[in-house]
Amino acid sequence: MAVGTSSSSTSTSSNKKRKKGEPTDAMIRRPRRSITSFTMEEICDLRHLVGAQKEDPTVVALIYVHGSWNTKACLPKHGQVDRFSLLEGLFSRASSNTSTSTSSDEYWNVIGALQVDRSDDTYACCVGDDSFAGAHSLQDLPIPPDQLPVLAVAIHTPDREHARVKYLTQIPPSQLLWYSVLQRNPKLQQNKQAAENVQQKWANILQTNIQETIQGIQQEDNQTHNPVAVAVPTNSSQQQQEQPIRIFVAGDRSSVGKSSVCLGLLGSLLQAPFHYQPSQLAYIKPATQCEATQLVQTFCETKGIAQRAVGPLVYYKGFTRAFLAGETDSTQALLQQCAAAVDDIARNKKVVLVDGVGFPAVGSICGTDNASVCKACSYPISTNSGGSRHPMGVLIVGGSGVGAAVDSFNLNATYFQHANIPVMGGIFNKLSTDPKDYYSLEHCKTAVTAYFEQRQHAPQAFGFVPKFDAMDESVDEFINVFGSHVNIAGILKSAQQIQQQTQQTAATTTTTTSKTTVDTVHVDGCTVTVTTTTTRSQPNDNDSGNQSNKSNKRVRLGSGQGTPFDPNVRSSHFPTKLKTKLDQEEGTTNKKRKPPLSRDDIEFMASQAGAAGTA
Repeated sequence: MAVGTSSSSTSTSSNKKRKKGEPTDAMIRRPRRSITSFTMEEICDLRHLVGAQKEDPTVVALIYVHGSWNTKACLPKHGQVDRFSLLEGLFSRASSNTSTSTSSDEYWNVIGALQVDRSDDTYACCVGDDSFAGAHSLQDLPIPPDQLPVLAVAIHTPDREHARVKYLTQIPPSQLLWYSVLQRNPKLQQNKQAAENVQQKWANILQTNIQETIQGIQQEDNQTHNPVAVAVPTNSSQQQQEQPIRIFVAGDRSSVGKSSVCLGLLGSLLQAPFHYQPSQLAYIKPATQCEATQLVQTFCETKGIAQRAVGPLVYYKGFTRAFLAGETDSTQALLQQCAAAVDDIARNKKVVLVDGVGFPAVGSICGTDNASVCKACSYPISTNSGGSRHPMGVLIVGGSGVGAAVDSFNLNATYFQHANIPVMGGIFNKLSTDPKDYYSLEHCKTAVTAYFEQRQHAPQAFGFVPKFDAMDESVDEFINVFGSHVNIAGILKSAQQIQQQTQQTAATTTTTTSKTTVDTVHVDGCTVTVTTTTTRSQPNDNDSGNQSNKSNKRVRLGSGQGTPFDPNVRSSHFPTKLKTKLDQEEGTTNKKRKPPLSRDDIEFMASQAGAAGTA
């Protein structure tokens, strides 16, 4: 059913009161419907709402979720501007950008609003009441983000009992409010072009989320009825199969070729002997300085690989100074946004490549350097671990040479290892193929490989990639060359070994309540803190359910090593006084932060101050 019917005649805000869940004749006849105020039952059962039959296409709803405290800045009042013009505009733009594989002809559009504090029914949306979404409520009906308003997309396929809801957290609430104010003030013509650009960007986000969600649902249904056997690597445990391999691709400097290495890895995984399906792979760059379209992004879009080349953290012009001034989200919030983006794209995947930005320390001024982003986006241990994560493996991309290449690798590997992040090894990129060149690929490969072979149980040299010109015209050829020069199976094996450590950690993770006493003693002139902790442990889902009491003593000099990373909780084993002192000394840039400014405002102020480039 094609999209294109005027919305003014489809609104259900008529004098006749619509019963909950009862579609009007106009709603059934027309592909685009406007719901003045959704109920939770309507969101969860969109197909019943619009009267869709089994043979009818997927129903997609775009919902403006808001609270009473920002109603005035939400959907504009009648008489000033069509209250659904924003939502309809996004659907129209999204459908115009749609590929033929997921054409808007294949789904019905519904638009509307949901005020979360309107009734007990809508309150359930905020508190996570699962009475509407059945057994799969945590996945199908997530809890809204902390800040409102937010756009949500609900998708109800013909074979599903309930719709799946996904919040478009890539669109900041501040921008939604700004756009709403602009709508209610038509005189602000000087911002018309800015509004057009913003709406186009949001439409792209909407279309991407629709495509990814529908593909994810289809893949789940296919796996339920036709399980797919994964090639290499594989693992017999069901829990292992559900947890995708995550690989963080870092570089020893900017423009060393991280994204091209990601392209080579993804392309090689599609080919023999691995034979991964595009739906089993994902690529994401959670933090970036460059928003221009990269070749790896185009490749993923062409092959049908889930991708997010521009993640939630962008070091745009003026960002770092705005961060230091407290005008952006805090470090914790930024890392949580990165983690949520990676977790989202990793759903139902087998291998996820997480692309780093610049060299390892990029972003350290904001506490969002590559090591911190890597930790935040790593493997979730279990639902009982309070958000703890086990670090994924890091693959470092280096350049040509022998001494310089090895020295640079060790320097950058140390950065991650100091943060207790395992470094799998390196790929050395853009090497000369001239046999007469002293630094040719073969000469460098022989020497560098000899160095790594002397170090047992240490990072490996996985490959040496020749310099490849004109990649834009010969992507397939580059992938073939890359695959012949890189040990792809070795990378997967190393990443899987790290992943298995996550499963082992999850198997022994317990939820504990503890009582801690702190004593200070002196040993050979050094002050040593002795922490006595009495814990009561509750096993996780994999344990037998027996609870135990135990008392242990820890003698510590500083913080521990190798503990799972938790972005929200500082180690409970820190001495009380030391923990308090560290809390007091923690970066002042994360204290008393102001309400975040919009990106447009920050970039405008930075340009006025003479800033050039990014960050």
